[in-house]
Amino acid sequence: MNSTAPTIGSLTYVYVQLRRYWMPILLALGTTSSVSNVVIFTRKTLRTSPCSMYFLAATINNSFVQYTLFLNMIITDAINDDPTTYSSAYCKIRSYLIYVLYTLSPYFTVLACADRYCSSSSNSRLRNLSKLSIAGRLILLTTTFTFLIYLHVLFNFEIHNGACGPKDSIYAEELTIMLMFSFCLLPPAIMSIFSVLAFRNIKQQRQRIMPVNAVGGARMRQRESQLLKMLFFHVLVNILLVTPFSIAYLMSTIYYELYINSIFSFIFNTLMLVMYLNYATSFFIYIATTRLYRHEFIKVLKILKNHFCRMPLIQQHFPQQRQDNGTTRHTTRTNSLQKLVILRTTICGVHENRSVT
Repeated sequence: MNSTAPTIGSLTYVYVQLRRYWMPILLALGTTSSVSNVVIFTRKTLRTSPCSMYFLAATINNSFVQYTLFLNMIITDAINDDPTTYSSAYCKIRSYLIYVLYTLSPYFTVLACADRYCSSSSNSRLRNLSKLSIAGRLILLTTTFTFLIYLHVLFNFEIHNGACGPKDSIYAEELTIMLMFSFCLLPPAIMSIFSVLAFRNIKQQRQRIMPVNAVGGARMRQRESQLLKMLFFHVLVNILLVTPFSIAYLMSTIYYELYINSIFSFIFNTLMLVMYLNYATSFFIYIATTRLYRHEFIKVLKILKNHFCRMPLIQQHFPQQRQDNGTTRHTTRTNSLQKLVILRTTICGVHENRSVT
């Protein structure tokens, strides 16, 4: 009995330290991913595709996850103060947002998979479902339905013995079963089914004799193919990250005594940290696997570079600061301007003829 106490304490300490360093990394990755995705998916090349609209919706939701939930964990760990242990309202609202926001992104991916299946179908009625107007309605409907279906969390979460959780064991079991199906089982299964069907449609299209189309039609087919490839790898990574957590969650549901096992709790919480990668790494998946996304990203970088290189280096950008005796801090201003000149020369490959002294 005495030997288990140090083990529990050690595992708890390891998890706390792991989360303390892991969550800021996730937030940094997630911010980079979200900003890049918003810029890329709103570009002219991609914004006309319903699939891009679903990707954009998932990206926006991921941003809320990062700055509503991830940032909250970082602040809580930093100040060692968790409001969910003493504020009933905060306990209810945070728990509600956790269930809603964690659920939305996978179902936006499900909609993207369904869209790829419809757009690649030989059935004209199914192809007509792949439209921006329909995508907007489905995103709004999915968001509204998810917010409504989890409203019960606001009324059934309370603080017990300094911990925020379900108000009783019956509701906890019902919520566990609901989460098991709505998050762990259904999204990966539906993603897989629609992805396989979409690839089958693409294969059948290639086997048929296709008429010679205009260049614009060829480019559109190439874009749709690239989006399908992007989606496939996104789904693959999603399944790889969610499956271990889902298995652990299923085990804890069947064998309730595992909840009080310190080793299992440590594994479960660690798998949850790994699962959080789903909400922070989509940009890195897309850029590593899809040529279209890389090309668009490079174009954005070139635009930013050209804007920076054309920006005039005027000394008025560095206002003169005066000391108490009225003399100018010339050295500080000159050093700042020289550093900017060096940075601009490195990026743009040009030399400034303007004197910086």
